[in-house]
Amino acid sequence: EDGLNRTKKTDVVLYRKLSHPVNSSSDYFVNMILESVNGIPVGELKDLKKILKESKDKYLRLKFLDIQVPLILNREEAEKADEKIRKIYGLE
Repeated sequence: EDGLNRTKKTDVVLYRKLSHPVNSSSDYFVNMILESVNGIPVGELKDLKKILKESKDKYLRLKFLDIQVPLILNREEAEKADEKIRKIYGLE
């Protein structure tokens, strides 16, 4: 247990935002600990990658620790924006 009544070994934190219209509503969540996506717990970064890769839901519902309101992203729009964001910020 980590002192917060959790047994996770690591946390996934939305550390920085690469600005794009698709994520314009995410400012509030920067530096917050991601708990789950679409109800699936995120224990480490590889969990997040797997959830995003396998998701077929229309929306991605990102729940953060101790935050009542989730960040909701349109999955298809986020996937389309990913390529543009990678080019803009030189992440290819």
